[in-house]
Amino acid sequence: MAEYDAIAYQLSTIGRLTTLLIVSAITVSIIVLFLILAMRIRGRIHEVGVLLAVGVARRHIIAQFLIETTAILLLTFLFSCPVSYFAAMQIGTFLRDMVGAVSIDLPAWKLLLQYGIEVLAVIAGVMIAAYPIFQLHPKEILSKMS
Repeated sequence: MAEYDAIAYQLSTIGRLTTLLIVSAITVSIIVLFLILAMRIRGRIHEVGVLLAVGVARRHIIAQFLIETTAILLLTFLFSCPVSYFAAMQIGTFLRDMVGAVSIDLPAWKLLLQYGIEVLAVIAGVMIAAYPIFQLHPKEILSKMS
């Protein structure tokens, strides 16, 4: 019984460590995403100034940014689904050969939850990155660029 408790403890420790690593990787990824979106949107400040000067509504410009980033995100979803499925099957086969009976289950609801969180992170990133730009008036934006 003592051997079982020792093995169970080690497995639970590995599970907690894995969870910590996954959460850390997600956090760093979201921070990098926010930084990339901020650089991308701030690099287009002159375009925003011109669009605002000709009368385009701020919500239309934000919608354009959201559509652009969401289109890229959807393309990555289309690519990541088969790749992650193939990787999970390969890892499952490897573990099955090494350990024995191992089952890797990748339910669709977990993928949908992950993709939903990614969409929310992209939307939040665009809104946060665009906020400082949209606080300025078109004249201020264009005078800073000249």
